[in-house]
Amino acid sequence: MKTRSYIILFIVSAGVMIITSLFQQAPGYMDADYYYATGLRIANNKGLTEPFLWNYLGDFSSVSHPSHAYWLPLTSFISALGMVLFRSENFSTAQSGFILLAALVPPLTAKLAYRQTGKVGVCYLAGFFACFPVFYTPFLPISDSFGIMMVLGGFYFLIISRDLNVIRALLLGVIVGLMHLTRTEGFLWLGIAFIALYLKGQKKMWVYIACLAGYLLIFGPWMIRNVVVFGSPLGIGGIQTMWITDYDQLFLYPADNLTISRWWGQGIKSIMEDRLWALKLNTITSITVQGQIVLFPLLYLGVKNSWPKEEVKVGLAAWLILFTLMTLLFPLQGARGGFFHAGAALQPLIWSVTAAGLSGLVEWGVEQRNWIYQQAWSMLGIGLVVISFLATSYIVKNRVIGEDVSSPAWNQPMNDYKMIGNTLAKLGVKKNDLVMINNPPGYYVATRSPSIVIPEGGKKALFEAAERYGAKYLVLDRNTPESLSEVYRTPEGHQGLVYLKTKEDIHYFKIEN
Repeated sequence: MKTRSYIILFIVSAGVMIITSLFQQAPGYMDADYYYATGLRIANNKGLTEPFLWNYLGDFSSVSHPSHAYWLPLTSFISALGMVLFRSENFSTAQSGFILLAALVPPLTAKLAYRQTGKVGVCYLAGFFACFPVFYTPFLPISDSFGIMMVLGGFYFLIISRDLNVIRALLLGVIVGLMHLTRTEGFLWLGIAFIALYLKGQKKMWVYIACLAGYLLIFGPWMIRNVVVFGSPLGIGGIQTMWITDYDQLFLYPADNLTISRWWGQGIKSIMEDRLWALKLNTITSITVQGQIVLFPLLYLGVKNSWPKEEVKVGLAAWLILFTLMTLLFPLQGARGGFFHAGAALQPLIWSVTAAGLSGLVEWGVEQRNWIYQQAWSMLGIGLVVISFLATSYIVKNRVIGEDVSSPAWNQPMNDYKMIGNTLAKLGVKKNDLVMINNPPGYYVATRSPSIVIPEGGKKALFEAAERYGAKYLVLDRNTPESLSEVYRTPEGHQGLVYLKTKEDIHYFKIEN
């Protein structure tokens, strides 16, 4: 492909991302809120700190504490970079880096398709699949890890598609280090890189050492920081979350109740039910999100036809490892978005293999059904791109815009938190009074005020956490933890909670000592 072709794909993708971002004046959900909030702290020279608690896994003694004990920092740095470059805290400036990254995905995908097939038509098709990523579209222009992982995944497989000498192995390790700086499961890609080296027939130990050195060059300083700050090279709470028996237990207080004996105590039936549930949802994600439903049969055919390519074998191994991790070890987190997030790194390879699958189908049709190659390729290829475009438009309309284009649905959670901040101010709550709320990062973005998450564990946990950290007010919305559902249904008459007000189905309380 000529450079002009890659530029066209970049421009089309950038256009899709910019149009989508016009309706996103806020991060939209807790993960993205967190990366934007910590990006704000970095941009304002407040370092790697956060003035809120969104979980209790770190057992911090203060609400204000070192950041990124659980999540990784690269997404926050990219969020901060846009704000620093444009000298603005507006969310649109934080989005700029993510829009740029998302626009790079189609050219990378096209390049990867060329490495696999050498066919310009397949490259274009793969690139346009990436231009209209359907379910991933709303999440690419915002402060989350999807675009980063897609770009890094694209480079990862491009490197694997070539002979792996010491220099390329070093670069592969650097990519892995960046992946781990982005996502907790990123370290798995180091083991997958070693699998790639083996499949490539690489027997020189120096090549494996170079790959490890590239990884440590990038992630090593972060491990040192974590040891100094948290006493652990990989942060806090990751392994502990293996023992949750319900997703809300990510917010359990105290978190040291998350133990293997407690997990085992739920019984083998519940343990198996969780994993079967995760198996079902992760399979649906594989077909509907990664395979985009109509492309999934072509993905299967592409894997079958491209099997001699090492990057395809490595990609399938990576998918199996991630699927197993998010189904057996972390089923509740995996089914609730973990597999959706982790799979983003595979998406450029998936699109390129899918395009190669269509090429194989057309070649079969020419041989077995007397199809005219160019006619069949054009009709099927254009048809699939149009379907991807329409599906992407539908997702953006329903997930991002909603019913009222003047008030996009995506921004509603942030509008609610701004309303909550205004309501609390009218109730006499001071800016630095500590509030208990469902989404502390979102509350901080909306108000720049501190907060702690409503703990899982019922009233007892609520009062213990409030006393420890000095929380004075409680805000309960529709997403109230099940253990506090009674308080939400009947807000008056609860000892220790002074009911203040209800506005738009949100209850406000003062917490008594």
